[in-house]
Amino acid sequence: MNIRSKSLPKITNYTFKLLSFGLLVFYIFNNLKNNIYEVLFIDERLLIDDIYNVWLIEDVYDRFSNVSNKSLKNILIIFIELAYGGDLRYGRLWSNFFTIVAGPAIFLSDTVVIIFSRILNSLLFFSGAYYLSKNLVEKKFLWLSVFTIYSFSQVEILHRVPKPEPMVMLFIAVGMKYLISKKYYHSIFFMAMASFLKINAIVIFFFIWVYIFLNSNLNKVQLIFKSTLITLGGLFVVNPILLIPPLKIGSYNLPNFYKIYLNWLTTQGSNADEIAFNFSYAKGWIEKFSNFYYFPNTYFFIIVIGIIFGLAFREIIKSSDSLSKYLLIIFCFYIFFYFFFLERVWTRYLHLPLALFLIAFLRTLYKKNKTFIPVVLISIFGLIGNISNMERYLSDTTFFMNERLDYVSVETQKDAEVLVARVVDKIKLIYEENEHLNKNKVYWHPDLITPRNRVTYSDNFYVREYWGNKDKVDFAIEEGDIFVTYTNYETSELIMKTNIENFYIYYYKK
Repeated sequence: MNIRSKSLPKITNYTFKLLSFGLLVFYIFNNLKNNIYEVLFIDERLLIDDIYNVWLIEDVYDRFSNVSNKSLKNILIIFIELAYGGDLRYGRLWSNFFTIVAGPAIFLSDTVVIIFSRILNSLLFFSGAYYLSKNLVEKKFLWLSVFTIYSFSQVEILHRVPKPEPMVMLFIAVGMKYLISKKYYHSIFFMAMASFLKINAIVIFFFIWVYIFLNSNLNKVQLIFKSTLITLGGLFVVNPILLIPPLKIGSYNLPNFYKIYLNWLTTQGSNADEIAFNFSYAKGWIEKFSNFYYFPNTYFFIIVIGIIFGLAFREIIKSSDSLSKYLLIIFCFYIFFYFFFLERVWTRYLHLPLALFLIAFLRTLYKKNKTFIPVVLISIFGLIGNISNMERYLSDTTFFMNERLDYVSVETQKDAEVLVARVVDKIKLIYEENEHLNKNKVYWHPDLITPRNRVTYSDNFYVREYWGNKDKVDFAIEEGDIFVTYTNYETSELIMKTNIENFYIYYYKK
């Protein structure tokens, strides 16, 4: 057993290091797929649009249509897009990072912007997994930890679609580094920024703050006061628009950004779903994890995971490392909340809690000789999880547009490009033949393959995603000129309707 234990550092330092870098290369290489604007998934398109709104200096929300001075208007557009954008969903720091770093690629092509953004996202994930492990785990388990963090359910989504979770993990990792080095206020700042990037991370922030409060020698009154100011500072760094109060300037009333942000906070974590305790929700989560790890039935999965987690719990509780106990509490809180309060099963929400639980357990193996069996078990689950993620990633990045929304002729990216171009040409013709359509605004259903002015076409009208009421077309064409969707509505005689394949185009008659 001792001989085996002595060989483990070599395994972790070489084998798992090689496998971890192999995963990074795998995801970066496959980022090259489905890389034109028209075929982007909605979530990714939101980020790419944030980039374009700044670099194309485009007033997509018509905030400054009354500003006549072009230079002033451009300055205002850039400022408001960086500070606010379209919403405060993930905090502007996240999207601004991509805007500043990937944005210059706009001078090459939209494809380069998209690929570069995806690569940055994959590098953020790798950096977060690495530094989280490096700062909290013994060196001989470093790369085992990184490899296993890659293996958790739906990690592939965090590589396929740019999401704030990788940056959140990186900020948590930096915060943990400062925590270990007892630079507590630095730790609080990064934990706060992580929380405001993705509000789900506030649980980690809270318990780490409690850990600092109970385990540091800082003056408690000063700690409360300073950490409050630092937390607010983190909030303003992530969402700078909150520095602006709801004031009235002349005849113009500034929006209440506090209210807008609070609305995001109360809906983001649940994706606007109702939050209510329901014991039956756990079944869906367990089945999802069971299928992910290829277990033949759910009950067998529960038994195996129950035994493994039970043993891990015991080791963490017995450990003298107080931080590991806090990481365990954080993990349990997330499990309880998601398993019993949310019906929608998005297992990627548990990625970071699982990473912290893994790290908590690995910290208990410090100076222990009997590490062979735990390492083998972690390695097996890590290997299975990574295989499962890669299979799902390859499946989801396979071009299958015809299976979505009943497209007729879209077999390749080029086909999607051609089809959208046909629809755009039809819209141009409608504008030429209908002078009463003068708003130059085309509302487009966000689920459709989508064009963008000055990226996929150039003309006077602008395509805008329509998130309003879709019960009938009247709502959209009253706000704009034209509504493009995939639904064949019954319309009045006042509304014209034409279609190209499954694209239905609606607009008012003269």
